[in-house]
Amino acid sequence: MERKMKRFIYYPDFEVRDETWLKFAPLYLEEINPIIPFSGEKHLSKEFANLIESSDLIKPIRPTDNQGRTSSLDATGKDMQMKNTNLLNYILSVWN
Repeated sequence: MERKMKRFIYYPDFEVRDETWLKFAPLYLEEINPIIPFSGEKHLSKEFANLIESSDLIKPIRPTDNQGRTSSLDATGKDMQMKNTNLLNYILSVWN
């Protein structure tokens, strides 16, 4: 029985740059969901923009400005929590 991942969120960049990986992706994935804000469309290559328009493989996630801002604040908060926890653990280990 063939099993594929349903969705794959792609975020290292707006577009997949490894052409070989992209050619084999349909074997394993039903769709690729790069996170591309509306303001990011102007940074896409013509080839990638055409691929989005002509195939069902790539379905971008288009966050609104507010969603992007909220996600950034959430990520920053979690990062700070981890750093504070690591710092506290380090201080406690040194003092013990």
